[in-house]
Amino acid sequence: MSEEEEEMDVPMVIKKPYLDLNWNVKNNLFKVLKTVNVVTKTGHFVRLCREFYLRDTIACNSALCSTCTIACTSILPADCDTYVMPDLDTVMNYFEIFEMYKFRGFIYLQSICQQYGQLMGSRAWRRFKQLIGKVDRQCTQFLNIFYKHTHVPKSADESLLQWHRRLVDEAAKFYTEHLPGIRLIILSDWYKNDSQARWDTLSLLDYVKLYHKDKPSLIIQIEEIGKSLKPAHLHGNVLQHRFSVTYEPYWSDIERSGSKGDRFIQGKLMVSKRCPNNVAYVCCSFDSDWTEGTEVEEPMVTVSDQSDVLIEGMRNRNRAVHGDLVIVKILENSKIASDVSDDVTCSRSSGIVVSVVQRHWRPYVCTVMTGSGCLAVPYDRRIPKIQLVQDSLLSSTGRRVLVSIVDWPIDSAHPIGRILKVIGPVGELETEMRCILYEHQLPVESPANVQLTQTDTLHLNGRLDLRHSHLVFSIDPSGCTDVDDALSVRVLDEQAGNLELGVHIADVSYFVSANSAIDLEAAERGTSVYLADRRIDMLPACLASDQCSLLSGIDRYAVSLFWELEPVTLNVVDFHYSRSVIRSRYKLEYGVAQQLFDGTLSDVQLIRASIAELANLDDGQLTIAVEDLKRSLAHLVTISAHLYNSRCGLALESSEVSIKVENAVSVTDVTSKTSLLMEDVIAECMIWANHWVARENYKRLPLKALLRRHPPPLEQKLQKLTTLAKTAGLLVDSSSNVALAKSLENCQHTTGNAKRTLKQLAVFSMERAEYFCTGSSDFPFCSHYGLNLDYYTHFTSPIRRYADIVVHRQLLGDESATAVACVSKLADICLTVNSKNRAAQNAQRDSQRYFVALHLTQQLKNRGKLLLEAVVVGFSGDGLKVIDVLYGIVGFCFLRNNEGRVCFVGENGQVEWLPGNVDRGEGALAVDCEKGKHWYRLFDTVLIDITVQQSECHMPDFRFTLAGLAKPKDEDEEIFVEKNLGQFCRTQLPEQLMESMTEISFVDQADGVDCSSDLEQTKEKKIPNTNIPAAAAANITTTKTTSSYRLRREIQSQLLRRK
Repeated sequence: MSEEEEEMDVPMVIKKPYLDLNWNVKNNLFKVLKTVNVVTKTGHFVRLCREFYLRDTIACNSALCSTCTIACTSILPADCDTYVMPDLDTVMNYFEIFEMYKFRGFIYLQSICQQYGQLMGSRAWRRFKQLIGKVDRQCTQFLNIFYKHTHVPKSADESLLQWHRRLVDEAAKFYTEHLPGIRLIILSDWYKNDSQARWDTLSLLDYVKLYHKDKPSLIIQIEEIGKSLKPAHLHGNVLQHRFSVTYEPYWSDIERSGSKGDRFIQGKLMVSKRCPNNVAYVCCSFDSDWTEGTEVEEPMVTVSDQSDVLIEGMRNRNRAVHGDLVIVKILENSKIASDVSDDVTCSRSSGIVVSVVQRHWRPYVCTVMTGSGCLAVPYDRRIPKIQLVQDSLLSSTGRRVLVSIVDWPIDSAHPIGRILKVIGPVGELETEMRCILYEHQLPVESPANVQLTQTDTLHLNGRLDLRHSHLVFSIDPSGCTDVDDALSVRVLDEQAGNLELGVHIADVSYFVSANSAIDLEAAERGTSVYLADRRIDMLPACLASDQCSLLSGIDRYAVSLFWELEPVTLNVVDFHYSRSVIRSRYKLEYGVAQQLFDGTLSDVQLIRASIAELANLDDGQLTIAVEDLKRSLAHLVTISAHLYNSRCGLALESSEVSIKVENAVSVTDVTSKTSLLMEDVIAECMIWANHWVARENYKRLPLKALLRRHPPPLEQKLQKLTTLAKTAGLLVDSSSNVALAKSLENCQHTTGNAKRTLKQLAVFSMERAEYFCTGSSDFPFCSHYGLNLDYYTHFTSPIRRYADIVVHRQLLGDESATAVACVSKLADICLTVNSKNRAAQNAQRDSQRYFVALHLTQQLKNRGKLLLEAVVVGFSGDGLKVIDVLYGIVGFCFLRNNEGRVCFVGENGQVEWLPGNVDRGEGALAVDCEKGKHWYRLFDTVLIDITVQQSECHMPDFRFTLAGLAKPKDEDEEIFVEKNLGQFCRTQLPEQLMESMTEISFVDQADGVDCSSDLEQTKEKKIPNTNIPAAAAANITTTKTTSSYRLRREIQSQLLRRK
């Protein structure tokens, strides 16, 4: 819809008094009629008359003004003697500069903001609003359209820029008269001042040279952008290498309004990562909060919606970029077969893009390659090459740069862009990590530290004093400094034996007040980002690692939750919560806590070396302290096992890896991520706390509670999973989450890795968990499918998640916080946090993938060849789709090469490429040649030769080559263990677990994964191995890589649930 605006001012004093809610004063309002010509959906012009009202007083939003009542948080600074007002042309051309650099004292006119949104789209308008809302920028929006003395009607014979210049002049006149002591500068590249003007007009380049001399890189960047804006420069020598391709012109608004019916579809353009130049789809069903991110390589073929339209080739894509909202015209007789894999053929239509409704352009990480002329290759393979217009290309060759697309002419094969920032040389670790953060639109540095008042003693102020009455301790990973949570458990009454479980969470909301500068920056960041070698905090370090962190031996403010539990059934007798003051006795690491619980850490000197808080105690005091700590750990294990069994959530497998980095530059080791019992104990207690807080908040604020939900999987994805399992002879019941959890546990297969792989595939069938506000939700459910809980939220990590801070305020009744009182504000917070959370997870995955590539490159350099086990999870064309067992990498092993030869593995394990065929069967694929025929079935284990494909422009990739068949495992002892251990545990294990609570010990640690912790923080569940029959124990191997070891743990988990 396009608008052709004509304004007509009709001043009319409203006699009726009007209460202005923003300033809370009675004003006389002047009505103005605005005539607008609107093109309707049917293509007709309709003349509309709109009315709005001009105020007699408007706040200037300056901290220097004593007469205006400021009604917003974005105010101009008082310590600045110069205010700056950019015009429309400057905002349009240099908006990325305003986003990247912190300019203080900028005044953005309401008229310019609205015009920018109309020209650039709603997504750009939201970015503009976020820029103005940042408190650290100390800029504001002046409502010049609604002010009687700055409102200027548009004349019929003046251009848009001329009209906006008159609006800027009137606003400048107001500020110079209203704040006579302030120097005002108008930023414009083309307009000069009148001789009588009381303000200065400078270009952005001149302003930066005058007031920001200490930023030479910024000056160079503005100069280059200025060169790219000159029309003569666009047709000069820099673009003479442009490839000439003529695309179809986009449809006009009238033509687009008539694009209705079955032949036209509107949706998001999704480009294939595997074939970015040839294959793209227009997805008709997409989330409204869909965000950019690198594509996840799923090991299971996802069932595609047949209503999606295939776009073949760049010409049919017609200058649309991945993520754009487009209108597609369905081509006649275009039903074609596509996506032929796993014996599934989808018939879909093909089409051509006829119009782009909304661009999804963003700053892209690119590489300026040597010999590429003026082309920059994006880090994301789905984005086309970008043609640069700067002269400084030689200095950027071989470097990663941040590029913004400014236009895509109809006669250009590539979009036109400009360099915003030079990130660094290709291949340097610091450069590559920054590229990952920039690519996911995440901050590259932690917030700047702030000065906080240090106090030696904390005042109670109505808080519970738990410093001497409770044994409080924390269990965290090694080297953790941002300690969010601590635990306590004690016996309340020796006769009744009731237990009290306490979960103590850092009281971050006390230090981060609502709408403060720290709060607004934390809301923008949304979450802390954890890469393989670094952490980007959400809060300043003085809070995250010091005053908010529950360090041992220091008094800290906390929010404490308490449950009184019956001693045998562990049913909840009472629940209450309060703000508190705690002093953590011990800061334990997971490994140390595990050794204490197992009884393997008994040497006094080792205990003193492992637990710093016990180093100065004598032997008698140390013995008493260790016994108290062991007793608390035993209580926690029993409680957490009960909580897990009563919840019966999904237990899925994780493919995460643990990376050890030395001196922040070299990778020393990469191993599959394993989980200790104590990690599961902490995770289960945190899930329990989150669940109870969600219930409490929903009870108190049924329309304003911030909760977290996990929707049930799509029926098509579950059907794909069950079909895959059935083909391999496994039965999966997906009728409910409980049935799915039990069936996954009961699956048995001749291949030791089958169950683990099936659980990994189940992860890809799940939907994303998300935050939502109960008052703004359109969905009928609030439950969490994976955890099997009716209400759930995030409360236990306020140092690293902004959603937890909001939940704290809701629980504690902080009515001063806007997020507690306003449903629309809560909905915006949920959208931002969901987007940032997904981006942080994708960035973490990409960083791990990069370090795995570094590690494998070093291994290949040392060994020359690297053979790994992989499990077959599907078939695609003439190849196997496999998952690497050790690192969880998904890839393809092609069984036919370009010469038509097939890969055959002989009886001696030798791989040969021979003439032959590749045959397809139900759930299988066969290689048939002169030496025989071999069938590959689902969940078969094969040997792969893995190599790393380095790229100057993209993320390193992995290539798999079939190298042989894995040796079969001996399953006799697994069946023997299952039979004996199962019969014993069904009758004795539950009772013995309750009786010998303080004597529970582990033979060793398992490496399964429990995905109950919100499916995004997968954990492993292990059940104590108490008094296993000798016949069974004698046959149990403790090697972590054997399938019998995993099976023993899985059987133990199953049987304890039957309690």
